[in-house]
Formats: sequence, structure tokens, C-alpha cells
Amino acid sequence: MYIDVDKIPKFNTDGINLTEYISREFKWSEMFDGWKSISFFSFIITKEGVLEDVKLEIGMCPEIDREIIRAIKTSPKWIPGTKDNKPVNVKLYFSFSCAF
Repeated sequence: MYIDVDKIPKFNTDGINLTEYISREFKWSEMFDGWKSISFFSFIITKEGVLEDVKLEIGMCPEIDREIIRAIKTSPKWIPGTKDNKPVNVKLYFSFSCAF
């Protein structure tokens, strides 16, 4: 698994980025009204472009964090990262902030 690569994995969905994708997939609940949250996650994009091993690194609200993880896990395949022109597994870090 790599962190330092020649090309990082690229989210591959209809011209939107991962933040926009999660915002679309996030299942809002009235219990989140008035909440603000920023959370940090890590995950691996495999050399096949599959997102796996999503982990919460720093969270603020367990209910919101669980929903963000659920949304991340629905991600379609990515364009894999490369090292020396070969696809490799890459660990990425991602922050997501939201206000309801």
C-alpha cells in the first residue's frame, strides 16, 4: 500500500467530486438539525479502483460519522493511483464538513 504515488486515485463519477457525491448520498435525518460537524476519514483505493477499509480518524458526532461512512462505502469504482506507471493500492485521507 502506498501513500506517496505518481498519480493519486481519481474519483470517477459524472464530473462530481467525492464531497459532492457524499452530500448526494447522505441520508439526512431530523435528528441532525442544528448540528455542525467536521470529520476525518481514511480509506484505501485498490489497484482495481475499489474503495475499501474506510476508517474514522477523527469524528465529532457518532450518528453523522456513521452516515458519512455509509455514504463513502457506496462509492463507485475509482481510477486507481499509479506508482512507476503501474496501478497500486493507495491510502487516502479525507475530511468532510457539514452543517444542518
